[in-house]
Amino acid sequence: MPATEIRAVAQSAPNVARALLRLQADHRALLDRYQSLDDALAQPRGSASTAPNLPYDEARDFFHDIGNYVDVLDTLAESRASRLPISSGSQSERLASALERDHGVAITLDRDLSARRPMRQFDPATRRLRIDAFLEPASQRFAMAHQLGLLEAGEVIERVVQDAGFASPDSAAICRIALTNYFAGALVLPYGAFRELAETLRHDVSALAATFGASLEQVCHRLSTLQRSGQEGLPFYFLRVDRAGNITKRHSATRVRFARYGGACPLWNVHEAFESPDRVLVQMAEMPDGTRYLSMATCVTKAAATYDAPRRRYAIGWGCELAYADRLVYADGLDWRRPRRAHAHRRELPALRPPRLRPARLPAGGTPPFRRPEPPGRGALRPAAALGTLQAARQFATVRLAKVGEDQGLRTTSIASGGRR
Repeated sequence: MPATEIRAVAQSAPNVARALLRLQADHRALLDRYQSLDDALAQPRGSASTAPNLPYDEARDFFHDIGNYVDVLDTLAESRASRLPISSGSQSERLASALERDHGVAITLDRDLSARRPMRQFDPATRRLRIDAFLEPASQRFAMAHQLGLLEAGEVIERVVQDAGFASPDSAAICRIALTNYFAGALVLPYGAFRELAETLRHDVSALAATFGASLEQVCHRLSTLQRSGQEGLPFYFLRVDRAGNITKRHSATRVRFARYGGACPLWNVHEAFESPDRVLVQMAEMPDGTRYLSMATCVTKAAATYDAPRRRYAIGWGCELAYADRLVYADGLDWRRPRRAHAHRRELPALRPPRLRPARLPAGGTPPFRRPEPPGRGALRPAAALGTLQAARQFATVRLAKVGEDQGLRTTSIASGGRR
C-alpha cells in the first residue's frame, strides 16, 4: 500500500489505524505461538523439551521415521495371503474360511439398525466376530483381515511396539491399532501383486480398486507404503480430510511432512474435491522447499443404513513428486515438464480478477438513463464521478485482499489445476 494512503488513513481515522496495528501484532504473535508449539512437540524423545509429544503425534512420527513401511509385517501378510483357503468364492469368503478353519471364529453380519452398532466386535468367549452388515464389501473384508492380524500377528506387532520405545502407553496403544491395520491392508493388497499391477495400470486408483475389490481409500493408503528394499514403488503421500478441513488421516513415503496444527493450504485441490464429488481433481503444486508434486483428490461418501443416519463424507488426496509424472495416468494431457504458475500465489486467497470497468455511454443529451433522488441541498453524482468512485473502491479492495494474503504463511503454491470425470 502506498505510504501516502497509509498516512491518510492514520490522520483521518487514527483509532482504526491503531486497531489494525493491534490486529496485525496479534496475528504475528499467534503464528509465533503455533510455531513454538510445533517445535516443542517435535523435539526428539529424551531431549530437554518442556512438552512431550502427544500420543497421536508420537505414533505418526514413528511411521514417518520408518518411511511408512514395516517390512516384518508386510512380508508376513503377503505370505499369509498366499495361504488363504483356495476356493471359487470372493476374498471375503476366503478370509471368513481362514478365520473359521484356523481359529474357530464364526462371522455374523449384524443387521441391527440402532445408531450404536459397532463396525466390528469380537467376542473371545463365543469366538464370534460381528461385522456391520451395512458396511461396504471392501470395509467388511478389511474388518476380517484386521481380526486375522490380531490373532496371528499379535506377537510381531508387540515386538515392533516395544522396539519403538514410545514415551507413553497411549502412544503404544495407538501404534498397535495402526500396525494391525497395516497388516490388514497388506493382507488384502499383497505387496508384490499390488505393486506390479500398479505399475502396469500407471497407478490408476480406480482400476486398482476395481481389480482388488478394495476401496479408493485402501488403495491410496497402500500406495503410500510401497517402500520394500529392492522392490520400491513410487513414493506417495496420502491424506484424508473432513468437510471442516481437518486432516483425519495422513501417511507419507515422500518428503512431505504435514503441519501438526492449523489447516492445510485452502488452494489445495483436496478442499475443492467436496464441490466435485464425481471427479478426480489433478493439480501440480510446489512446496516451500521448491519440491514439486502431482496431487490428486476426490470426494468419497459412505452410505448410511437409514434415512436419518448421517452420511460420512470426506475427501482423500494422494500424490508424488512431479519427477514421476510420466508413470501416472493422471499426468496425461498436462504440460508437467514446464508448469506455469497460476495467479493464485497466496495461501489464503485465490487470484483476484475484478471485472473490467468501461466508461459509461450517455444519451445524446448527456442525461443519465437513471438517477437516484437528490438529497436536499446536494447535487446529483455525475457519471464520471461515479465511475471514479467505483475504480477507487476496486483499487482499495484489491490492495486490501493482497495485503491480507501477504500476512498469511504459504504452505503450498498452486501451479495448475484440472479435473476428469
